[in-house]
Amino acid sequence: MPPGPPLLRGSLLLLFLLHFFGPPARGAVYSNHFLVELHDGGQAEAERVAAEHGFGGVRKLPFLESGYFFYHNGLAKARRRRSLQHKLRLEKDSRVRKAVQQEGFIRRKRGYRDINDIDINMNDPLFTKQWYLINTGQADGTPGLDLNVAEAWELGYTGKGVTIGIMDDGIDYLHPDLASNYGRGGKGSIYVWASGDGGSYDDCNCDGYASSMWTISINSAINDGRTALYDESCSSTLASTFSNGRKRNPEAGVATTDLYGNCTLRHSGTSAAAPEAAGVFALALEANLHLTWRDMQHLTVLTSKRNQLHDEVHRWRRNGVGLEFNHLFGYGVLDAGAMVKMAKDWKTVPERFHCVGGSIQEPEKIPPSGKLFLTLTTDACEGKENFVRYLEHVQAVITVNSTRRGDLNINMTSPMGTKSILLSRRPRDDDSKVGFDKWPFMTTHTWGEDPRGTWALEIGFVGSQPQRGVLKEWTLMLHGTQSAPYIDQIVKDYQSKLAMSKKEELEEELDEAVERSLKSILSKK
Repeated sequence: MPPGPPLLRGSLLLLFLLHFFGPPARGAVYSNHFLVELHDGGQAEAERVAAEHGFGGVRKLPFLESGYFFYHNGLAKARRRRSLQHKLRLEKDSRVRKAVQQEGFIRRKRGYRDINDIDINMNDPLFTKQWYLINTGQADGTPGLDLNVAEAWELGYTGKGVTIGIMDDGIDYLHPDLASNYGRGGKGSIYVWASGDGGSYDDCNCDGYASSMWTISINSAINDGRTALYDESCSSTLASTFSNGRKRNPEAGVATTDLYGNCTLRHSGTSAAAPEAAGVFALALEANLHLTWRDMQHLTVLTSKRNQLHDEVHRWRRNGVGLEFNHLFGYGVLDAGAMVKMAKDWKTVPERFHCVGGSIQEPEKIPPSGKLFLTLTTDACEGKENFVRYLEHVQAVITVNSTRRGDLNINMTSPMGTKSILLSRRPRDDDSKVGFDKWPFMTTHTWGEDPRGTWALEIGFVGSQPQRGVLKEWTLMLHGTQSAPYIDQIVKDYQSKLAMSKKEELEEELDEAVERSLKSILSKK
């Protein structure tokens, strides 16, 4: 058969190569590192093979009996095409069983993304202004400080089929952006609540909705990761999203609908942060419509991240099971990508139980200076049907009166050493008669802990004037599960981390081999 024209021969060669090697991965980068498996022979044999084919830096691979790492100084460290000639020459050698050129990793610093690179059709004219969705530094913000929703979108999740109802001062349900998406077809509701905008003058544990076990209380951060001046802090806040920028940039707020069919970029406050959280939860519900309200809370705790949030008053701490939390930001900023990935294969958490851990109902005077210390030791109803072994919410039901309610400060410490601030000073609260009557102060900071042991309560006054008071009741309410929630996920994460640690060790070994090889080559020149 006569040879075909050059173009045809080239096409046939390309088809031949694609048939055996497959098309190159999109955006793949190939290194000058090769993994080579020999039929037999030791280090000396491997070094001979490497030298004959122009390779060096031979190192035994610990995970493959006759496997070795080869390094070729004549190839670029990173290139878009495979070095097929080097691979084929190695595999033609009768001593070589297999040769694989290693793919490199494209490192991309999170936050320095071009919005135009995201392959999603956006018909929102204000999309590029919404820094809290994708933060590239708009409005003087910190790049990368966002909700990471792009990752969720790129995975194909948009919240389709999920309905969000927003309860604030009101809702214009006739607005063209809202009319077709109005309240969830009888499937039940997940309540998201703004933690409040009272700033340092208030405490969101005094808000019966924010401190409710049945809501997800959301606080806010501004676009450089700091707290907003209006943020209230409390131990019931579960996570945070974003509100606005501290600088007076007219585009640093949150984009939303406005009256009479208009839109605005000036929305702010935790009332802006809570709807963002609802949007993230909608993505998770699209990934798994079977999620319960408790599943959503667990997902929030597990996937929220510290990111670049920083609180100048309250430091970040870890509870008794290693979960990182902050008194103002909760468990961190929501991560939509992480949440939808975990939600896809999520198994509903075990049944929830409730236990009265103990109660003190004898009146105790609160000293004008210093603090009143009380302890309760509990077995968390062990041996009973309502035994609680793994905590979700904890409530301290308290009845207390004082000459000035706003100067009261209450802290509670778990048996595993996690301290929760149940109530901080409220300078504008002058009440001297009502006090708190069986008020359920709630904390999420002991999530996952073992409640058995001694709980400590400390209550005192903070302020310039001496005050008097009486604690009439402290009842400890424990809510959680008997069996470990998401144990499969914990094992999976552990195995993933173990595999990653081994991978990092291998990469370090390879880097050391490369460095030694370079030194050897340079010393011979």
